[in-house]
Amino acid sequence: MIHIFYTYTSEENHKALLRRYLPVLPQSYREKILRFRNWKDAQLSLLGRLLLEHGIKTKFPQYADMLEIAYTEYRKPYFKNHDLKFNISHSKDMAICVLSDGADMGIDIEEIAPVNINDFKDYMTPFEWQEVVNAPKKEDAFYQYWTKKEAVIKADGRGLSIPLKSFEVKEEMAQIENNSYVLQEIFLDMNYKCYVALKKNASQQPTFDEKVQLKEVSIAPEAMMALV
Repeated sequence: MIHIFYTYTSEENHKALLRRYLPVLPQSYREKILRFRNWKDAQLSLLGRLLLEHGIKTKFPQYADMLEIAYTEYRKPYFKNHDLKFNISHSKDMAICVLSDGADMGIDIEEIAPVNINDFKDYMTPFEWQEVVNAPKKEDAFYQYWTKKEAVIKADGRGLSIPLKSFEVKEEMAQIENNSYVLQEIFLDMNYKCYVALKKNASQQPTFDEKVQLKEVSIAPEAMMALV
């Protein structure tokens, strides 16, 4: 089972959220949030962490007091003392977190905003580019491919060290070296595009065989949460 939690930013609650949660964050993460100059960037980072905590407390409460976050050499966060998988993304006014005890996975969300798609031609394969420019709704097609490719490299774990043009997404699937990645669109908000990718090794069927449970979470500054 894949659990996905999402929430929206609130400028009105920003200072109260910081007062409530910053004191109980690890110092390194607290310093990271305080370095943001823009309130929304700071809150999106905080909300991603709070969504992760909410997911653990509600879906895997037996691990709530034992999980420790570390980072790979590619700066992907993971639990170094447990095999639970998670990934976080945010865009514009929305933060989202995916959590599972199954396969490695990645999630990406993007606001569907005006964009000059020609600026991104070099990040796509010829097939992908033709699919975008020939689509009736070019911006929608662009964001569809962009979120798919971002979700795949996040599931892989090496992020943007993998050139986006070095692999192709076709029929909700991609291949990087010996691993396959299967994709599923997550419908959250008509103004956003979101995909989750699952990593499959050579011995596994390249099918999206996980059930997805989706939940919007309201994070209020009055409700104290213990943080991982």
